[in-house]
Amino acid sequence: MGRSNHSQVIIIGGGPAGSAAAILLAQAGIKVLLFDKDKHPRYHVGESGILSLPFLLQLLGVEDRLVNLGVKRKGGVFFDWNERWLINWGATGDYTYHVERSEFDHLLLKRAQECGAQVFEEHKVKEILFEGERPVGVKVENSKKEKDYFCDYLIDASGRSALLARQYFKCQKPLKAFQNTALWGYWLKANAPSTLAGFEDVDGYSDEIENPITISAIPNGWIWGIPLHNKTLSVGVVLSQKYYDSVKKEMSKSEIYSRAILESEAMKDLLEPACLVSPLRMTADWSYVTEKWAGPGYFIVGDAAVFIDPLLSTGMTSAMLSSVTCAACIKEIYNKKIAPEKIFQFYGTDYRRRFWRLSFVIGALYAAKGHPSDLFYKTHCLTSKDLEGAAYDDIKRSFSSVISGLEDLKEVTASELQKIAGDRLRSSFKEYINIVPKMPYLPRNDLELIFEPLGLEDAARFAEK
Repeated sequence: MGRSNHSQVIIIGGGPAGSAAAILLAQAGIKVLLFDKDKHPRYHVGESGILSLPFLLQLLGVEDRLVNLGVKRKGGVFFDWNERWLINWGATGDYTYHVERSEFDHLLLKRAQECGAQVFEEHKVKEILFEGERPVGVKVENSKKEKDYFCDYLIDASGRSALLARQYFKCQKPLKAFQNTALWGYWLKANAPSTLAGFEDVDGYSDEIENPITISAIPNGWIWGIPLHNKTLSVGVVLSQKYYDSVKKEMSKSEIYSRAILESEAMKDLLEPACLVSPLRMTADWSYVTEKWAGPGYFIVGDAAVFIDPLLSTGMTSAMLSSVTCAACIKEIYNKKIAPEKIFQFYGTDYRRRFWRLSFVIGALYAAKGHPSDLFYKTHCLTSKDLEGAAYDDIKRSFSSVISGLEDLKEVTASELQKIAGDRLRSSFKEYINIVPKMPYLPRNDLELIFEPLGLEDAARFAEK
Protein backbone atom coordinates (compact mmCIF):
# COMPACT_ATOMS: atom_id res chain seq x y z
CA MET A 1 0.00 0.00 0.00
CA GLY A 2 3.07 2.23 -0.20
CA ARG A 3 3.11 3.30 3.45
CA SER A 4 5.94 3.10 5.93
CA ASN A 5 5.27 0.99 9.04
CA HIS A 6 3.15 -1.36 6.95
CA SER A 7 2.62 -5.06 7.67
CA GLN A 8 0.24 -7.65 6.31
CA VAL A 9 -1.59 -8.20 9.62
CA ILE A 10 -1.86 -6.19 12.83
CA ILE A 11 -3.27 -7.87 15.94
CA ILE A 12 -4.67 -5.90 18.86
CA GLY A 13 -4.25 -7.90 22.08
CA GLY A 14 -1.80 -10.47 23.41
CA GLY A 15 -4.18 -12.88 25.13
CA PRO A 16 -4.69 -16.47 23.94
CA ALA A 17 -6.75 -15.39 20.92
CA GLY A 18 -4.26 -12.80 19.72
CA SER A 19 -1.21 -14.96 20.31
CA ALA A 20 -2.78 -18.02 18.63
CA ALA A 21 -3.51 -16.00 15.49
CA ALA A 22 0.01 -14.53 15.53
CA ILE A 23 1.64 -17.96 15.84
CA LEU A 24 -0.23 -19.51 12.92
CA LEU A 25 0.06 -16.50 10.63
CA ALA A 26 3.76 -16.07 11.31
CA GLN A 27 4.32 -19.77 10.64
CA ALA A 28 2.59 -19.26 7.29
CA GLY A 29 5.12 -16.57 6.37
CA ILE A 30 2.76 -13.65 6.89
CA LYS A 31 4.21 -10.49 8.44
CA VAL A 32 2.47 -9.87 11.75
CA LEU A 33 2.64 -7.07 14.32
CA LEU A 34 0.98 -7.66 17.71
CA PHE A 35 0.33 -4.86 20.19
CA ASP A 36 -0.63 -5.47 23.82
CA LYS A 37 -1.23 -2.74 26.36
CA ASP A 38 0.17 -4.79 29.26
CA LYS A 39 3.54 -6.15 30.28
CA HIS A 40 3.49 -9.94 30.54
CA PRO A 41 3.12 -11.97 32.65
CA ARG A 42 -0.04 -10.33 33.95
CA TYR A 43 -3.14 -11.58 35.79
CA HIS A 44 -6.26 -12.79 34.00
CA VAL A 45 -9.22 -14.93 35.04
CA GLY A 46 -10.52 -17.84 32.98
CA GLU A 47 -8.33 -20.72 34.05
CA SER A 48 -10.07 -23.89 32.85
CA GLY A 49 -10.08 -25.46 29.40
CA ILE A 50 -12.35 -27.79 27.46
CA LEU A 51 -11.44 -30.95 25.57
CA SER A 52 -10.33 -29.23 22.38
CA LEU A 53 -7.59 -27.33 24.23
CA PRO A 54 -4.88 -30.05 23.94
CA PHE A 55 -5.51 -30.24 20.19
CA LEU A 56 -5.03 -26.48 19.88
CA LEU A 57 -1.91 -26.55 22.05
CA GLN A 58 -0.41 -29.23 19.82
CA LEU A 59 -1.29 -27.20 16.74
CA LEU A 60 0.48 -24.19 18.25
CA GLY A 61 3.47 -26.25 19.41
CA VAL A 62 3.21 -25.48 23.12
CA GLU A 63 1.60 -28.45 24.89
CA ASP A 64 4.91 -29.92 26.10
CA ARG A 65 6.02 -26.51 27.36
CA LEU A 66 2.77 -26.08 29.25
CA VAL A 67 3.12 -29.50 30.85
CA ASN A 68 6.64 -28.58 31.93
CA LEU A 69 5.17 -25.69 33.91
CA GLY A 70 3.44 -28.26 36.11
CA VAL A 71 -0.15 -27.43 35.18
CA LYS A 72 -2.92 -29.75 36.33
CA ARG A 73 -4.72 -32.02 33.93
CA LYS A 74 -8.48 -31.69 34.07
CA GLY A 75 -10.14 -35.08 33.86
CA GLY A 76 -13.80 -34.12 34.21
CA VAL A 77 -16.50 -32.04 35.83
CA PHE A 78 -18.23 -32.54 39.17
CA PHE A 79 -21.79 -31.19 38.92
CA ASP A 80 -23.69 -30.39 42.11
CA TRP A 81 -26.74 -29.37 40.09
CA ASN A 82 -30.17 -30.57 41.15
CA GLU A 83 -28.37 -33.81 41.88
CA ARG A 84 -24.71 -34.76 41.90
CA TRP A 85 -22.93 -36.39 38.99
CA LEU A 86 -19.48 -36.60 37.43
CA ILE A 87 -18.44 -36.19 33.84
CA ASN A 88 -15.40 -38.45 33.80
CA TRP A 89 -13.19 -38.34 30.72
CA GLY A 90 -10.66 -40.83 32.07
CA ALA A 91 -12.39 -43.84 30.56
CA THR A 92 -11.95 -42.44 27.04
CA GLY A 93 -8.45 -41.05 27.57
CA ASP A 94 -9.64 -37.48 27.02
CA TYR A 95 -8.29 -34.63 29.09
CA THR A 96 -7.70 -30.91 29.17
CA TYR A 97 -5.92 -28.50 31.50
CA HIS A 98 -6.42 -25.96 34.26
CA VAL A 99 -3.94 -23.12 33.79
CA GLU A 100 -2.73 -20.01 35.52
CA ARG A 101 -3.45 -17.44 32.89
CA SER A 102 -0.49 -15.21 33.72
CA GLU A 103 2.01 -17.89 32.73
CA PHE A 104 -0.19 -19.48 30.04
CA ASP A 105 -0.73 -16.21 28.18
CA HIS A 106 2.97 -15.36 28.51
CA LEU A 107 3.91 -18.76 27.10
CA LEU A 108 1.76 -18.20 24.01
CA LEU A 109 3.07 -14.68 23.52
CA LYS A 110 6.69 -15.87 23.62
CA ARG A 111 5.80 -18.62 21.15
CA ALA A 112 4.40 -15.97 18.77
CA GLN A 113 7.72 -14.10 18.93
CA GLU A 114 9.62 -17.32 18.37
CA CYS A 115 7.58 -17.98 15.22
CA GLY A 116 8.45 -14.58 13.80
CA ALA A 117 5.67 -12.25 14.89
CA GLN A 118 6.78 -8.82 16.10
CA VAL A 119 5.35 -8.40 19.59
CA PHE A 120 5.11 -5.02 21.32
CA GLU A 121 4.17 -5.09 24.99
CA GLU A 122 3.07 -1.96 26.85
CA HIS A 123 1.86 -0.52 23.55
CA LYS A 124 -1.74 0.66 23.78
CA VAL A 125 -3.87 1.05 20.66
CA LYS A 126 -5.36 4.50 21.04
CA GLU A 127 -7.22 4.62 17.76
CA ILE A 128 -8.12 2.42 14.80
CA LEU A 129 -7.42 4.13 11.47
CA PHE A 130 -9.91 3.86 8.62
CA GLU A 131 -10.15 4.58 4.92
CA GLY A 132 -13.87 4.89 4.45
CA GLU A 133 -15.33 1.90 6.29
CA ARG A 134 -12.22 -0.26 6.02
CA PRO A 135 -9.75 -0.47 8.94
CA VAL A 136 -6.26 0.17 7.58
CA GLY A 137 -4.13 0.58 10.71
CA VAL A 138 -3.77 1.69 14.30
CA LYS A 139 -2.42 4.60 16.29
CA VAL A 140 -0.31 3.21 19.13
CA GLU A 141 0.90 4.89 22.30
CA ASN A 142 4.04 3.88 24.18
CA SER A 143 5.74 6.01 26.84
CA LYS A 144 3.49 8.92 25.86
CA LYS A 145 4.72 8.75 22.25
CA GLU A 146 2.29 7.96 19.44
CA LYS A 147 2.96 6.23 16.13
CA ASP A 148 0.80 5.00 13.25
CA TYR A 149 1.06 1.49 11.85
CA PHE A 150 -0.74 0.22 8.76
CA CYS A 151 -1.87 -3.19 7.55
CA ASP A 152 -3.83 -5.21 5.03
CA TYR A 153 -5.88 -6.88 7.77
CA LEU A 154 -6.59 -5.96 11.36
CA ILE A 155 -7.44 -8.67 13.90
CA ASP A 156 -9.29 -7.34 16.92
CA ALA A 157 -8.30 -9.58 19.83
CA SER A 158 -8.77 -6.81 22.38
CA GLY A 159 -10.91 -8.96 24.69
CA ARG A 160 -13.83 -7.37 26.47
CA SER A 161 -12.65 -3.93 25.36
CA ALA A 162 -14.08 -5.02 21.98
CA LEU A 163 -12.62 -2.04 20.16
CA LEU A 164 -14.20 -2.62 16.76
CA ALA A 165 -17.59 -4.01 17.79
CA ARG A 166 -18.24 -1.66 20.70
CA GLN A 167 -16.39 1.55 19.97
CA TYR A 168 -16.36 1.79 16.18
CA PHE A 169 -19.00 -0.41 14.57
CA LYS A 170 -21.48 -0.06 17.46
CA CYS A 171 -22.65 -3.59 16.71
CA GLN A 172 -22.30 -5.33 20.08
CA LYS A 173 -25.54 -6.91 21.28
CA PRO A 174 -26.00 -7.84 24.96
CA LEU A 175 -27.50 -11.21 25.82
CA LYS A 176 -30.16 -10.31 28.35
CA ALA A 177 -30.48 -13.94 29.44
CA PHE A 178 -26.94 -14.04 30.82
CA GLN A 179 -26.49 -10.67 32.50
CA ASN A 180 -24.74 -11.70 35.71
CA THR A 181 -22.21 -10.54 38.29
CA ALA A 182 -19.23 -12.65 39.34
CA LEU A 183 -17.15 -12.39 42.50
CA TRP A 184 -14.09 -14.60 42.85
CA GLY A 185 -10.96 -15.24 44.86
CA TYR A 186 -8.31 -17.87 45.53
CA TRP A 187 -8.29 -20.29 48.46
CA LEU A 188 -5.41 -22.28 49.94
CA LYS A 189 -5.68 -25.75 51.53
CA ALA A 190 -9.13 -26.54 50.12
CA ASN A 191 -10.44 -30.10 50.11
CA ALA A 192 -10.71 -32.05 46.87
CA PRO A 193 -14.18 -33.24 45.71
CA SER A 194 -13.10 -36.82 46.45
CA THR A 195 -13.19 -35.98 50.17
CA LEU A 196 -16.90 -35.17 50.14
CA ALA A 197 -19.14 -37.57 52.04
CA GLY A 198 -20.77 -40.02 49.65
CA PHE A 199 -18.59 -38.97 46.71
CA GLU A 200 -17.92 -42.60 45.82
CA ASP A 201 -21.65 -43.02 45.23
CA VAL A 202 -21.91 -40.11 42.77
CA ASP A 203 -22.99 -41.17 39.30
CA GLY A 204 -19.89 -41.44 37.12
CA TYR A 205 -17.47 -41.87 40.04
CA SER A 206 -13.98 -43.20 39.43
CA ASP A 207 -10.97 -42.96 41.70
CA GLU A 208 -8.92 -42.18 38.58
CA ILE A 209 -10.60 -38.88 37.76
CA GLU A 210 -8.04 -36.07 37.71
CA ASN A 211 -8.70 -32.64 39.22
CA PRO A 212 -12.33 -32.14 38.19
CA ILE A 213 -13.74 -28.63 38.16
CA THR A 214 -16.66 -28.24 40.59
CA ILE A 215 -19.88 -26.57 39.42
CA SER A 216 -22.43 -26.06 42.22
CA ALA A 217 -25.88 -24.52 41.88
CA ILE A 218 -27.17 -22.11 44.55
CA PRO A 219 -30.57 -20.39 44.76
CA ASN A 220 -29.57 -17.20 42.93
CA GLY A 221 -26.75 -18.48 40.77
CA TRP A 222 -23.89 -20.96 40.86
CA ILE A 223 -20.28 -21.39 42.01
CA TRP A 224 -17.15 -22.64 40.28
CA GLY A 225 -14.14 -24.31 41.92
CA ILE A 226 -11.00 -24.72 39.78
CA PRO A 227 -7.90 -26.44 41.25
CA LEU A 228 -4.67 -24.77 40.11
CA HIS A 229 -1.12 -26.07 40.26
CA ASN A 230 -0.05 -23.29 42.65
CA LYS A 231 -2.13 -25.25 45.21
CA THR A 232 -4.97 -22.73 45.27
CA LEU A 233 -8.61 -23.26 44.39
CA SER A 234 -10.16 -20.56 42.22
CA VAL A 235 -13.67 -20.05 43.64
CA GLY A 236 -16.13 -17.84 41.80
CA VAL A 237 -19.70 -16.95 42.69
CA VAL A 238 -21.94 -16.10 39.72
CA LEU A 239 -25.13 -14.24 40.62
CA SER A 240 -28.00 -12.76 38.68
CA GLN A 241 -27.32 -9.08 38.10
CA LYS A 242 -30.82 -8.28 39.38
CA TYR A 243 -30.24 -10.24 42.56
CA TYR A 244 -26.83 -8.67 43.14
CA ASP A 245 -28.26 -5.19 42.65
CA SER A 246 -31.00 -5.97 45.18
CA VAL A 247 -28.57 -6.91 47.97
CA LYS A 248 -25.47 -4.80 47.35
CA LYS A 249 -26.84 -1.82 49.29
CA GLU A 250 -27.28 -3.92 52.41
CA MET A 251 -24.24 -6.20 52.15
CA SER A 252 -20.58 -5.81 51.25
CA LYS A 253 -19.04 -7.78 48.39
CA SER A 254 -17.33 -10.02 50.93
CA GLU A 255 -20.61 -10.70 52.72
CA ILE A 256 -22.41 -11.50 49.48
CA TYR A 257 -19.61 -13.84 48.44
CA SER A 258 -19.47 -15.62 51.81
CA ARG A 259 -23.23 -16.07 52.04
CA ALA A 260 -23.35 -17.56 48.56
CA ILE A 261 -20.67 -20.13 49.47
CA LEU A 262 -22.62 -21.15 52.56
CA GLU A 263 -25.64 -21.85 50.34
CA SER A 264 -23.73 -24.68 48.65
CA GLU A 265 -23.18 -27.71 50.85
CA ALA A 266 -20.55 -29.05 48.46
CA MET A 267 -18.57 -25.83 48.27
CA LYS A 268 -18.90 -25.22 52.00
CA ASP A 269 -17.34 -28.65 52.65
CA LEU A 270 -14.58 -28.11 50.11
CA LEU A 271 -13.60 -24.81 51.74
CA GLU A 272 -14.06 -25.87 55.37
CA PRO A 273 -10.28 -26.12 56.10
CA ALA A 274 -9.28 -23.44 53.57
CA CYS A 275 -8.48 -19.75 53.80
CA LEU A 276 -8.97 -17.00 51.23
CA VAL A 277 -5.51 -15.78 50.21
CA SER A 278 -6.38 -13.12 47.62
CA PRO A 279 -8.50 -10.01 47.33
CA LEU A 280 -11.96 -10.51 45.85
CA ARG A 281 -12.29 -9.60 42.20
CA MET A 282 -15.48 -8.70 40.37
CA THR A 283 -16.95 -8.33 36.91
CA ALA A 284 -20.51 -7.74 35.70
CA ASP A 285 -22.83 -7.60 32.68
CA TRP A 286 -20.61 -9.81 30.60
CA SER A 287 -22.54 -11.71 27.94
CA TYR A 288 -22.70 -10.19 24.47
CA VAL A 289 -22.31 -11.00 20.79
CA THR A 290 -21.14 -8.94 17.86
CA GLU A 291 -23.30 -8.53 14.78
CA LYS A 292 -20.23 -8.09 12.55
CA TRP A 293 -17.55 -10.78 12.53
CA ALA A 294 -15.34 -10.09 9.52
CA GLY A 295 -15.24 -7.85 6.50
CA PRO A 296 -12.91 -5.87 4.27
CA GLY A 297 -9.78 -5.26 6.31
CA TYR A 298 -10.76 -6.92 9.59
CA PHE A 299 -11.58 -10.02 11.64
CA ILE A 300 -12.90 -10.03 15.22
CA VAL A 301 -11.82 -12.94 17.45
CA GLY A 302 -12.28 -14.22 20.99
CA ASP A 303 -13.89 -12.04 23.64
CA ALA A 304 -13.76 -9.05 21.30
CA ALA A 305 -16.46 -10.86 19.31
CA VAL A 306 -18.49 -12.76 21.90
CA PHE A 307 -18.55 -13.57 25.56
CA ILE A 308 -20.78 -16.36 26.82
CA ASP A 309 -21.69 -17.28 30.36
CA PRO A 310 -18.68 -19.20 31.82
CA LEU A 311 -20.75 -22.13 33.09
CA LEU A 312 -19.00 -24.70 30.88
CA SER A 313 -15.50 -23.14 30.89
CA THR A 314 -15.54 -22.63 27.14
CA GLY A 315 -14.26 -19.05 26.90
CA MET A 316 -10.48 -19.41 26.66
CA THR A 317 -10.51 -22.42 24.34
CA SER A 318 -13.25 -21.04 22.11
CA ALA A 319 -11.34 -17.78 21.78
CA MET A 320 -8.28 -19.68 20.56
CA LEU A 321 -10.42 -21.73 18.17
CA SER A 322 -11.76 -18.53 16.62
CA SER A 323 -8.20 -17.41 15.98
CA VAL A 324 -7.32 -20.68 14.27
CA THR A 325 -10.31 -20.14 11.99
CA CYS A 326 -9.29 -16.53 11.44
CA ALA A 327 -5.71 -17.47 10.57
CA ALA A 328 -6.94 -20.05 8.09
CA CYS A 329 -9.19 -17.44 6.50
CA ILE A 330 -6.44 -14.84 6.14
CA LYS A 331 -4.04 -17.42 4.74
CA GLU A 332 -6.65 -18.37 2.17
CA ILE A 333 -7.23 -14.71 1.24
CA TYR A 334 -3.55 -14.41 0.34
CA ASN A 335 -3.80 -17.63 -1.69
CA LYS A 336 -6.33 -15.78 -3.89
CA LYS A 337 -8.30 -18.92 -4.76
CA ILE A 338 -11.52 -17.89 -3.01
CA ALA A 339 -13.17 -14.48 -3.11
CA PRO A 340 -12.61 -12.61 0.18
CA GLU A 341 -16.33 -11.96 0.50
CA LYS A 342 -17.00 -15.70 0.65
CA ILE A 343 -14.29 -16.13 3.27
CA PHE A 344 -15.77 -13.35 5.42
CA GLN A 345 -19.16 -15.02 5.11
CA PHE A 346 -17.75 -18.40 6.09
CA TYR A 347 -15.98 -17.00 9.15
CA GLY A 348 -19.06 -15.19 10.40
CA THR A 349 -21.40 -18.10 9.77
CA ASP A 350 -19.11 -20.63 11.41
CA TYR A 351 -18.46 -18.48 14.49
CA ARG A 352 -22.06 -17.37 14.90
CA ARG A 353 -23.42 -20.90 14.75
CA ARG A 354 -20.96 -22.19 17.34
CA PHE A 355 -21.83 -19.28 19.61
CA TRP A 356 -25.59 -19.76 19.45
CA ARG A 357 -25.28 -23.51 19.77
CA LEU A 358 -23.28 -23.21 22.97
CA SER A 359 -25.52 -20.46 24.34
CA PHE A 360 -28.55 -22.66 23.83
CA VAL A 361 -26.95 -25.55 25.72
CA ILE A 362 -26.10 -23.26 28.64
CA GLY A 363 -29.68 -21.97 28.68
CA ALA A 364 -30.98 -25.52 28.67
CA LEU A 365 -28.71 -26.40 31.59
CA TYR A 366 -30.12 -23.47 33.52
CA ALA A 367 -33.61 -24.64 32.60
CA ALA A 368 -32.79 -28.11 33.91
CA LYS A 369 -32.19 -26.55 37.34
CA GLY A 370 -35.30 -24.43 37.09
CA HIS A 371 -37.83 -23.98 39.85
CA PRO A 372 -40.96 -21.75 39.70
CA SER A 373 -39.77 -19.67 42.65
CA ASP A 374 -36.20 -19.26 41.44
CA LEU A 375 -35.79 -16.07 39.42
CA PHE A 376 -32.26 -16.93 38.31
CA TYR A 377 -33.03 -20.21 36.59
CA LYS A 378 -36.37 -18.95 35.34
CA THR A 379 -34.82 -16.00 33.53
CA HIS A 380 -31.48 -17.42 32.38
CA CYS A 381 -32.76 -18.99 29.21
CA LEU A 382 -32.45 -17.48 25.78
CA THR A 383 -35.48 -15.38 24.91
CA SER A 384 -37.18 -14.43 21.66
CA LYS A 385 -35.31 -11.12 21.78
CA ASP A 386 -32.01 -12.97 22.00
CA LEU A 387 -32.92 -15.45 19.27
CA GLU A 388 -33.86 -13.16 16.42
CA GLY A 389 -33.58 -13.97 12.74
CA ALA A 390 -30.58 -16.04 11.71
CA ALA A 391 -29.74 -16.94 15.31
CA TYR A 392 -33.06 -18.75 15.75
CA ASP A 393 -32.62 -20.56 12.43
CA ASP A 394 -29.14 -21.65 13.51
CA ILE A 395 -30.48 -23.03 16.79
CA LYS A 396 -33.20 -25.01 15.04
CA ARG A 397 -30.67 -26.43 12.59
CA SER A 398 -28.04 -27.22 15.23
CA PHE A 399 -30.44 -28.92 17.62
CA SER A 400 -32.53 -30.92 15.20
CA SER A 401 -31.56 -34.09 17.08
CA VAL A 402 -32.60 -32.65 20.44
CA ILE A 403 -35.95 -31.39 19.23
CA SER A 404 -36.64 -34.15 16.71
CA GLY A 405 -40.20 -35.34 16.26
CA LEU A 406 -41.76 -31.90 15.89
CA GLU A 407 -43.95 -31.72 12.82
CA ASP A 408 -43.08 -28.17 11.82
CA LEU A 409 -40.23 -26.30 13.45
CA LYS A 410 -41.26 -23.12 11.68
CA GLU A 411 -44.29 -22.91 13.95
CA VAL A 412 -42.24 -23.17 17.16
CA THR A 413 -41.34 -19.93 18.92
CA ALA A 414 -37.92 -19.37 20.52
CA SER A 415 -39.30 -19.64 24.05
CA GLU A 416 -41.23 -22.81 23.18
CA LEU A 417 -38.12 -24.30 21.61
CA GLN A 418 -36.08 -23.60 24.75
CA LYS A 419 -38.77 -25.19 26.94
CA ILE A 420 -39.03 -28.26 24.72
CA ALA A 421 -35.27 -28.75 24.74
CA GLY A 422 -35.11 -28.16 28.50
CA ASP A 423 -37.87 -30.68 29.15
CA ARG A 424 -36.30 -33.31 26.92
CA LEU A 425 -32.85 -32.80 28.36
CA ARG A 426 -34.02 -32.74 31.95
CA SER A 427 -34.19 -36.50 32.39
CA SER A 428 -31.06 -37.33 30.39
CA PHE A 429 -28.96 -34.21 30.76
CA LYS A 430 -26.06 -36.10 32.31
CA GLU A 431 -25.59 -38.01 29.06
CA TYR A 432 -26.21 -35.04 26.79
CA ILE A 433 -23.84 -32.69 28.59
CA ASN A 434 -20.97 -35.07 27.86
CA ILE A 435 -20.83 -33.89 24.25
CA VAL A 436 -20.66 -30.20 25.08
CA PRO A 437 -16.91 -29.85 25.75
CA LYS A 438 -16.19 -31.65 22.47
CA MET A 439 -18.42 -29.52 20.30
CA PRO A 440 -15.75 -27.16 18.97
CA TYR A 441 -14.05 -29.97 17.09
CA LEU A 442 -16.68 -32.52 16.20
CA PRO A 443 -15.33 -34.23 13.06
CA ARG A 444 -16.94 -33.45 9.71
CA ASN A 445 -19.60 -31.21 11.16
CA ASP A 446 -20.75 -28.49 8.77
CA LEU A 447 -21.01 -26.09 11.71
CA GLU A 448 -17.30 -26.32 12.50
CA LEU A 449 -14.03 -25.62 10.76
CA ILE A 450 -12.21 -28.64 9.35
CA PHE A 451 -8.54 -28.33 10.27
CA GLU A 452 -6.92 -30.47 7.59
CA PRO A 453 -5.19 -28.58 6.14
CA LEU A 454 -5.36 -25.01 7.42
CA GLY A 455 -7.30 -23.92 4.40
CA LEU A 456 -10.85 -23.35 3.29
CA GLU A 457 -11.31 -25.32 0.08
CA ASP A 458 -14.59 -26.61 1.48
CA ALA A 459 -15.61 -23.16 2.66
CA ALA A 460 -16.40 -21.86 -0.80
CA ARG A 461 -19.01 -24.55 -1.35
CA PHE A 462 -20.32 -23.98 2.19
CA ALA A 463 -20.63 -20.22 1.67
CA GLU A 464 -22.56 -20.72 -1.54
CA LYS A 465 -25.25 -22.82 0.18
